[in-house]
Amino acid sequence: MSEDMPPIADWYHRPFPRWFIFNAQPQQLPPALQSWLFAPHVAVYYALLYLHGKAAFCAILQLAGKNSDPNNLNMESATYRMVCAGFPLLTLGLILGSYWGQQAWAISGAGIQKNYGHWHPGFSMSVISILEASTA
Repeated sequence: MSEDMPPIADWYHRPFPRWFIFNAQPQQLPPALQSWLFAPHVAVYYALLYLHGKAAFCAILQLAGKNSDPNNLNMESATYRMVCAGFPLLTLGLILGSYWGQQAWAISGAGIQKNYGHWHPGFSMSVISILEASTA
């Protein structure tokens, strides 16, 4: 074992090893992240994750039977409203992200043409899934 490295038992008492040093200097963002669409896209998805996470937690409580209401109608309707409120956020986040990706890749010269028919398969599947969810 090298003398530079701490013993294995020492790793349990630190969140990061000694040689892992954070760079405190401000860094320049990559060109794809230097867009005005970055903050709204991320904020919309954080709001969506909050709503759907809370709805999932309420649904788990319902399934576990931890609700004081014998009919479970109040919690069930609250869960449904949270999912319904999150769906427009999901759609808006997808639209912002797809427009952002199109702009970022067109600027960076990644060879992507200026139409949405040449999307990455991940984008195409996200559009297909949101269209499928909207028809259900």
